[in-house]
Amino acid sequence: MRKSDERCLDNMLIEGMDIHEFLKLNSENFIKNNGIDELIKIAIVNQLNVDQTQELLIISEKGKLYPRFKRDAIIIHAISNKKSLEELNNDLGNCSEAKL
Repeated sequence: MRKSDERCLDNMLIEGMDIHEFLKLNSENFIKNNGIDELIKIAIVNQLNVDQTQELLIISEKGKLYPRFKRDAIIIHAISNKKSLEELNNDLGNCSEAKL
């Protein structure tokens, strides 16, 4: 991940903030101009739970994670177990899936 991406994610701490508040505070352009992987990174860094992550993706018009898809199942497992972004990327790499 680029340093600018890390700073961007660090600035998005939304602990205790409702997902709708987060979306109000962040312009629609930011949310819509970022891909699903970037939004998942934000969810991981901010330790959102699976329901909050799904809601973020749906509201952002990115669909949602489906456990029937191997990569999505790995991501859901990582979110459920509060894994770090590094741990998630290791799990994805170990399963020959694209990293975030």
